[in-house]
Amino acid sequence: NRFAAVSLFCLVLSTPVIGAPTETPAADTIVGVTVFPDRAEVVREIRVNLPRGPSVIEFPNLPRNIERESLRVTARGVDATLGAVEIRERAQSPAETPELLAAQGQIQSLESALAALAAEDETDGELRAFLSALKASTTTRESERLGEGKVDPAALQAIYTFVRSGLQDLGTSKVTRAEKRLDLEKTLAVARARLAVLKPAGAIRVRMAAVGVVAATPGPLTVRLAYLAP
Repeated sequence: NRFAAVSLFCLVLSTPVIGAPTETPAADTIVGVTVFPDRAEVVREIRVNLPRGPSVIEFPNLPRNIERESLRVTARGVDATLGAVEIRERAQSPAETPELLAAQGQIQSLESALAALAAEDETDGELRAFLSALKASTTTRESERLGEGKVDPAALQAIYTFVRSGLQDLGTSKVTRAEKRLDLEKTLAVARARLAVLKPAGAIRVRMAAVGVVAATPGPLTVRLAYLAP
């Protein structure tokens, strides 16, 4: 049950090795820190269930200023052989924070509201065209009836009143939408500026230690990684 130390060497890679053994994901914990006058030794531990054969165990988020020559690996558990430790660097997309997601949701809501106003503009445009056509056809028809001496002033007045009322309502709605659109566009500009501040500039470079392991049989293995850092 004791941890057994092994000899190892360290490599620095910017990308994973092609054809590398299957990587075994696991969460690690810090199990020890020893502070010296000019540096500290950190010990991290991972517990995994290994399949038979080669695997790679990764210790993520290593400090960039660790002393690579100080890396030591020990293990206990299933019969396994530890190989080299590789210091890898990988680009990761930044995690989306709740604030970022909220800002994106606000922008989507504002854009949807503006799209709804545009749809109302289109509908009112079609209704305005209908009322204008109704007015024109009524004028033509009543002019013909006037020539025949069959004009109905009351009916003609009712149609004109209907058309006028409809056009007035459309005009009022248009003004209301224009004011609402202006407010939405101002709010959207502020929301987009806030999103630009919250959005990360680009991918984050993450450094990790990858430990090669060859298990003679499947089973649990506890691996510890120790290193010095200023």
